[in-house]
Amino acid sequence: MTSLLRCWTCSGRTASSRPLLQTCSSKNTYLIPPRSHSLIGKALEGGQLHFDRHFSQTSRAESTIGQTIRGCRKTIKREVKAPALEGCPQKKGVCSKLYTVKPRKPNSAVRKVAKVKLANGKTVVAYIQGEGHNLQEHSVVLIRGGRTQDLIGLKYRIIRGALDFAGVVGRRTSRSKYGGGAFCFSFQASPFFTRSDSFLLCRPAKLEVKKPKDQA
Repeated sequence: MTSLLRCWTCSGRTASSRPLLQTCSSKNTYLIPPRSHSLIGKALEGGQLHFDRHFSQTSRAESTIGQTIRGCRKTIKREVKAPALEGCPQKKGVCSKLYTVKPRKPNSAVRKVAKVKLANGKTVVAYIQGEGHNLQEHSVVLIRGGRTQDLIGLKYRIIRGALDFAGVVGRRTSRSKYGGGAFCFSFQASPFFTRSDSFLLCRPAKLEVKKPKDQA
């Protein structure tokens, strides 16, 4: 097959009498003979055929001068979803204003949000998640990234259970997200837990194992 495709225009003619587009520049260059599409397809699949770029000084991976002038090769910039954090997972800030906003359609509610001034000097609006909160003006909070689907422009959330922001009391599910801590269903019935005075949190009590009288 290679003998059929190898420079069929060079046989019996000199280089000066050949057209410029059909000139072979190397031994591995194969020009396309007419009416041989089936042979070309088989040669392309087998890796025996490739086309040489006679007028180009750049490789196939590089952009040409015309492509560079037109601006075809542009680097794709990743969208930063939380620009105020500056690449950090969390930022500390101080609450300057607490207010409520309404979500967009079709939802209907009253969402609690806070305007927070971060340690880097930027001011953002963060969402207060969970039922109830103890935030006031000048409360120190911890901000993380995370948008709210039905609130326009909110890209941050306040972490519950961190700094001055208390967790949700009595939370049974997703306690780690709301800073609820451990939860006891019955403080009096279970001998392994004790009740705290300030919050409805549980901590395991010391369990005394009684040895049998024979081993004592």
